[in-house]
Amino acid sequence: MAEVSTMSVFFIGLSVAYYAISAYQLFGITNRSKLQGMLMWVMLFWCVSTLKDLLLFLPGFENGDMLRHIYFFDGYGAATVAVLLMEITKPGWTTVLRYNMMSLPFIFFFVLHFFIHESWFDTFYTCFFWTYALAAMFIGLLRGISYTRYIRNNLSTIDEVEISWLWHIAIVFTVCQLVWYAVSDTLNPITDAIYYTLAIYCWHVVKTRVNRMNTLLLPLPQEMSEKVDNEESIPEYPFAGKLEDIVETEALYLNIDLSLSDLVNRLNTNRTYVSRYFNDVLGTTFYDYINKLRIERAAIPLLKEGNIYTLEYIAQESGFKSISTFRRAFRKFTGHSASDYRRQVTDNQQKHIIN
Repeated sequence: MAEVSTMSVFFIGLSVAYYAISAYQLFGITNRSKLQGMLMWVMLFWCVSTLKDLLLFLPGFENGDMLRHIYFFDGYGAATVAVLLMEITKPGWTTVLRYNMMSLPFIFFFVLHFFIHESWFDTFYTCFFWTYALAAMFIGLLRGISYTRYIRNNLSTIDEVEISWLWHIAIVFTVCQLVWYAVSDTLNPITDAIYYTLAIYCWHVVKTRVNRMNTLLLPLPQEMSEKVDNEESIPEYPFAGKLEDIVETEALYLNIDLSLSDLVNRLNTNRTYVSRYFNDVLGTTFYDYINKLRIERAAIPLLKEGNIYTLEYIAQESGFKSISTFRRAFRKFTGHSASDYRRQVTDNQQKHIIN
């Protein structure tokens, strides 16, 4: 039992330290966003929740009743994950009322478990927990799809707002919860190590991504569902051709922070109307349209000049905010990596000189 306690206590202590430090770091951020503020409180909850697990290793606390108390208390963690997921996928969604409504079922179950000691109640709670967790994840990921569609239709740079990483975290969180369920009624050092390690990994990714997100660019909920009045009665797009001409002749694609709203203001029209034009007429999104121009009109000409410029410089001069986005976009629109493309151009130029 000593070895079991030593390993388990180590990972519990490591987790408590991580959550406490993370909450402190988020607290120290000047002008932190609403999302960062929410994450700070979530980290504090997980710090306290993990710290209470140490009670199992105190004399007189290692019994079935204590394990049951902890099992019902830990379920509340699903509510913290769900609320944070909703706020990430639909910025501005979270209010005090909604937070309380999502938390209320777990508070209800926690209180009732002191009065109901039947096995069916525990089973019912387990079924509710998994239904709640999976439903929240499913709804959050569906909202994530809508959110991703929104930012690709409205922004030319999405590095600081994209949330594709949620799919990865959702899978790991699911595995983490399965492990949690497996260890909820036992004291096993191996499963404890796996659970606490997975939990730290998940929250570290979330914290890192949330700190990178530029919430100033996040849309309001009503903006994500904006509609054009009398959509079916619109027969044509009067700005067709003019939009492309403005973007290409004025090289607007070189503007790193170019957004659909910039074009809307120039064309004096409706934002969703312009977004529909990209999707229905041009067969692309605003994001892909601008990045394709950045590759074709700026990046490729610079690459054809040989090894004069670094890829980082070319990415910046082409309107990309990060080298990773530039690499992905270049491969998507050319089928080659930027390095391979430049190498092929250099080889062809040398062959031409020799011939």
